[in-house]
Amino acid sequence: MPRRQHSHRRGLIAAAAVAGVALFLGDSHSVRTESAQVGVDVAAPARDASRYPLTIASLQVRYRDEIQAMEKYTAYADKARSEDYPHIAYLFTALAHSESLHARNFARLLTELGVDVDESPQSEFEVGSTRDNVSHATAVEMDEIAHRYPGILEEIESEQHAEAIQFITYAWEAERQHRDLLKKIRSAAKKWFGMLAAHIEGEAAHYYVCEICGSTLTELPKESCPICAHPAGHYSEVPGFPAVESGEW
Repeated sequence: MPRRQHSHRRGLIAAAAVAGVALFLGDSHSVRTESAQVGVDVAAPARDASRYPLTIASLQVRYRDEIQAMEKYTAYADKARSEDYPHIAYLFTALAHSESLHARNFARLLTELGVDVDESPQSEFEVGSTRDNVSHATAVEMDEIAHRYPGILEEIESEQHAEAIQFITYAWEAERQHRDLLKKIRSAAKKWFGMLAAHIEGEAAHYYVCEICGSTLTELPKESCPICAHPAGHYSEVPGFPAVESGEW
C-alpha cells in the first residue's frame, strides 16, 4: 500500500480509537465498580498529571504502538484475504480489534489525567506474504511479552498509578494470547505453511474479544474473563467474513 494511503488509514484508525474513549468513559464508573467487586485494586482517576511523568510517557508510547499494531493487523488481514486465506484474515481481524481496545484504554487513562493523546506520525511498515506476516507478527508479540511490557511496568511502578498498571498488565496478558494463536501457524510457516494453512482454512473459527481488556479467545469463558475477571458477558464475537461464516471463498 502506498505511503499516502497508509497515512490516511492511520489517521482514520487513530480518530476511531479516540472517539471510542468517549463511549467507554460513559460506562467507566460501572467498569471500575465491577473491578472492585472482583478484588482488583483500582484507584480513582488521578487528575494531577505532574505526579505521573513516567506513566504518561509510557501510556503515550503504548497508545501509538497499539494504533500501529491495529493498522498492521488490518493490513495483514487484507493481504490474507487477497491470498485466499479467509480464516487467517479473520484471526488478524480479531487481533486488530483487541489492539484497538488497548489503544482505547490507554487513551482514556491519558484523558482522565488531563493529557492530550499524542498523535505523532508512526513508522512505516511492510506487508509481505501471509506466511511472512504471520512469522513477523509472532516475533513481535514474543518480543512484547518478553521485553517491552516487563520493562514498562518496572519503569512506572514507582509512580503507583493503579489503573495504568492494571490496563498495561491486561494488554500484556492479551499479547500472550495473541502469541499462542499465532504460534500454531508460525511453527510451520517456513517449510509447511501451505499444508498448515490449508488445515486452518478447513476449520470453522470464531473469535471472541473482551471489550474491557482485549482478551482474545476462540471459545467464550464459562463465567469470567481469564485476564480481567469481568463477567463473560463483556465478550463480543468478532464478526466473521461472509466467506468464513459460509465456509466458502
